[in-house]
Amino acid sequence: MLTFNQGIVEANTINMAINTSGGGAANGTVAVGGSGILKVNGSISLVNQAGTAGSGTLVVSNGGTLVCSNNIFKTTSTGVGAVNVSDSTLILGGTMGISNGVPVDNLNITNATLTLSAIGVGQPDISAVNFSPDFVTTSNISNIA
Repeated sequence: MLTFNQGIVEANTINMAINTSGGGAANGTVAVGGSGILKVNGSISLVNQAGTAGSGTLVVSNGGTLVCSNNIFKTTSTGVGAVNVSDSTLILGGTMGISNGVPVDNLNITNATLTLSAIGVGQPDISAVNFSPDFVTTSNISNIA
């Protein structure tokens, strides 16, 4: 688990919830909030499970910012991968759940700014089993850059 709410954490790649041995479940959480900025120069793998299903959860809240230059995805279909963005900003340079054909399980955005890259005509930027934007009580801003 990595949690912070101020400063900048920069990584080339983040691999969460890794269990390639087939044993028990592996779980991982990365949470950024407040004035914190998480800058990932490569990709984020939420789960990589060979055995019992675990989970990888990415949380951006309370004014935090996540800048991911490449993709956010699940390495394997086993396990639950979730991205939760509330009162914060997610800037995605690649795709979410598209790169290997395994969708992210849950994408929840509330009062958030989501900036996606212009991938190409007819190509989606996000593949999520459950996409839950809160359009009723709050505002979400989506940008295509």
